[in-house]
Amino acid sequence: MSLIEVNDLSFAPEGQSIIKDINFSVNELQHTSICGPSGSGKSTILKMVASLLKPSTGNILLNNQNQSEIDYTDFRKSVSYVHQTPQLFGETVKDNLSFAAEIRGDNFDESTARKYLDALGLSHIDLDKDINSLSGGEKQRVSLVRHLFYPPKVLLLDEITSGLDQLTREKLWHFLFKFADEHNITLLWISHNTDEQGMAKQLINLSENCKIENIIQNKSE
Repeated sequence: MSLIEVNDLSFAPEGQSIIKDINFSVNELQHTSICGPSGSGKSTILKMVASLLKPSTGNILLNNQNQSEIDYTDFRKSVSYVHQTPQLFGETVKDNLSFAAEIRGDNFDESTARKYLDALGLSHIDLDKDINSLSGGEKQRVSLVRHLFYPPKVLLLDEITSGLDQLTREKLWHFLFKFADEHNITLLWISHNTDEQGMAKQLINLSENCKIENIIQNKSE
């Protein structure tokens, strides 16, 4: 059974068609990349899977249950979306990383925060560091770490390495695949980087007219 099923999906706000007739499925741990030219609807699809945009037609199933019928809080625990542009708040790195624990009434685990930061090449970042002093690439990785404290079933990644050099990108993906396997997380990502696309077990190619051109299976990580 598929973990995610996308059926006859379209998005046409105010009658303007952005994507149409999108169908694909993702099995558990079938790490999948969506690629295509700029404007082909990649981020729109990812945001609909994340329940950040409502489809005009069609539906999305998670574990064979319609997305629209799942309690929003429960859905957010199962499906987590990491933005291309980091969504940081408060004043410090700790403000961002402790948020998930605070809303659950748990204690913030600083040792885990340090472990994840170190693994992503941020060993030089202090938890009390002002977020406004971070570079774009540092903000991207801090935003990613925030999503890892309570591992979801599905982690959606929207161009999260766009501000990183090649060595740091490789380190990030090595960590992510290992983390996903340890915590039984399915990854679904967008990237213009051909190396990152090639790491997918399933590659969904979109055409310029915002439809699926082809789906390539059995790609190796």
